[in-house]
Amino acid sequence: MRRFPRCPNCGHEVIGTECKCCHYRLTSHRPIAKNEAQRQTFQVVKQPEQTAAGLTTKAKTEADAKSAALITGAEQRAAQIIREAEQTATELTAKAKTKADTIINQGFRIASLTMKQARTGNQAEQRSKQKQNKHSNTQK
Repeated sequence: MRRFPRCPNCGHEVIGTECKCCHYRLTSHRPIAKNEAQRQTFQVVKQPEQTAAGLTTKAKTEADAKSAALITGAEQRAAQIIREAEQTATELTAKAKTKADTIINQGFRIASLTMKQARTGNQAEQRSKQKQNKHSNTQK
């Protein structure tokens, strides 16, 4: 059974001039790793790189989650502010309408009283004229 050389980069068996696993190119001036120590050295170096990549991905995911939480919180606060503003506007409109209705009702009441007094005054004038007419008729 023939043994294929191993890749100095990842330690997998190599067929041809390129590793099928990590695509490391083997050149004639780079000898293939022959002993276990070289392969372990490579793995010791490669493992922290993979761990760092994993931690970077995890940190990015956490940052994205925090950003999403901040955005959601801001949207909720904005919606609450809008609801409070609408409620305040509704209350102010109702107060203004009530005040306007009160003023209009007072104006109608004043107008009604004025008209009533005018009628009473006209009636009094008419009575007084009738009395004068009667009085002047009786004196003649």
